[in-house]
Amino acid sequence: MSKKNKCGYSKQDLQIIRNFVKEINSEIVVKISPSKTWECQIPTYRLRLGKKKLNIEDLYWYKWFSQQDFFTDIIINKNVFSLLHEIGHFETFDINEWLDRNNKVPQLANEYYKGTLTYEELNYKYWELTNEYKATKWAIEFYKNNQEKCNNLAKSVKFLHYFGTKSVN
Repeated sequence: MSKKNKCGYSKQDLQIIRNFVKEINSEIVVKISPSKTWECQIPTYRLRLGKKKLNIEDLYWYKWFSQQDFFTDIIINKNVFSLLHEIGHFETFDINEWLDRNNKVPQLANEYYKGTLTYEELNYKYWELTNEYKATKWAIEFYKNNQEKCNNLAKSVKFLHYFGTKSVN
């Protein structure tokens, strides 16, 4: 059995994920996130993989997603979606939207810490930010158009958490 890093990926998992990402955008470099959260670093084309486990915000995300105009009830793997969402930031990048996001995130955090937003509301407002919304929409479209490839990735690296009700094939 191969050794896994702090986010739960073996070296083989990383290579499979890197190959998947390179097929979409060869400029993106995939690394493990020191903070264990999914993130992208736009100017350096770095994508950081977060933990494989399910978090409470993932459940909030699916509830929010089910209310969007681009909702699909196909079965979506949470980790593959997270990966695609981060790629979506590169694919839909707009500097003004990114700067707007960077101004609004501290404001949202402040509202949360003041108690004027619940954790769920904070997440909803975050996903409504233009660049987050566009990255999510891009990720969902990619997933819908590449279901077999996405499901093969999930199976190959043992991503276990799924959302949705419809069979994918």
